[in-house]
Amino acid sequence: MMLIEHSARTLNIPTETFMAWGQPTSLVFTRHPDDPDRLLISIPQPDAHQPATLRSRLALRSRIRRLAGRSSAPPRPTLQIITLIKVDALGGLARFSDDQDLIPDGTYLPANYHPMYMLCPFSVQGQGSSASQKADANRTTWTGITGYHEHLPLAKQNDASHAVSSLLVDMIASRLDKPSTILELGCGAGRNLCRLSKAFPSADIVGIEINPNAASALTLPENVRIQQGDVLSLDWETLGPFDVILTAGFLMHINHSDVRPLMFRINESCSFHVHWELHGPSYAWD
Repeated sequence: MMLIEHSARTLNIPTETFMAWGQPTSLVFTRHPDDPDRLLISIPQPDAHQPATLRSRLALRSRIRRLAGRSSAPPRPTLQIITLIKVDALGGLARFSDDQDLIPDGTYLPANYHPMYMLCPFSVQGQGSSASQKADANRTTWTGITGYHEHLPLAKQNDASHAVSSLLVDMIASRLDKPSTILELGCGAGRNLCRLSKAFPSADIVGIEINPNAASALTLPENVRIQQGDVLSLDWETLGPFDVILTAGFLMHINHSDVRPLMFRINESCSFHVHWELHGPSYAWD
């Protein structure tokens, strides 16, 4: 992940991140409902950047409510808009004006928090942007986060998420007869694991999830277990090997420098692996 900095009422976003976000001309942000030190950034659609647009406001409130896992309407979030000043090609930055000085000065690590990006405060000391310190910051963020949509009880997860699980499991079933061991990395509350259990009732199915509360409200099938842990520090020799390893909407949360070695580990530990990351054109923030 590339670090984002705020100083002198300016939010400086690396051009690589700016391009990946679709080169927005404005950003809408609010504070995380459970942690005001974290900022939630939304990338507006072209026709929804005006703050007075009712559809924009309703859509953002709906997304924030879904993120927080609340069935009733939450208190109205304070939405703020910052606009693009210029793209500094030489400096490798896209600069956004925070003319009201609403964002605290500092360095932030972006985390994909569907359907927003979350900016987490990141302390830079010496080689602060090193891969190991980014991994530590990411680990801390996802261990303690609350209200993330993949961590909600299955009945509160949206239909699209359940449809993705059905698609993935059907695809695996069409290619493999009877896998005996299956692993999912970043399994959340276990939605995919439960569907895999129905498709392969005799398989031993394991999920790895860094957040301790993700599966707290779920009664798992007998052939499924969830192990809390960080995928970047797993004991692969003890854990595996597996017939199938699955990730779904997970690799996007791993720092860029950690993806390649993780993929090597996955490839060494199974005979068949499946990775789902594509959300589609309606998800302009991804």
